[in-house]
Amino acid sequence: MWPCRERLDGDEWLDDPRLPPEDVAGNLRDLELVNRLLGGGYAVLAHVEPVLDSMPPKQSVRVLDVACGGGDILRAVARYARRQG
Repeated sequence: MWPCRERLDGDEWLDDPRLPPEDVAGNLRDLELVNRLLGGGYAVLAHVEPVLDSMPPKQSVRVLDVACGGGDILRAVARYARRQG
């Protein structure tokens, strides 16, 4: 069971416009590192690859990544899609 049993509806700290841009950039770099070290991109690709692989080659694809942080996982999906044609 998920350890957080109640939904939090507060604002994301990272979205606070008062945060210095260098703090936001540093946090996004940290998230990218965590995703790389813990395999976040691989976990997403495990679900996206079968869908992309079932599509005709050269077909245009759009992917929406909600709350994408710095976009590192979406870039991994784009790299995979380009490699596959």
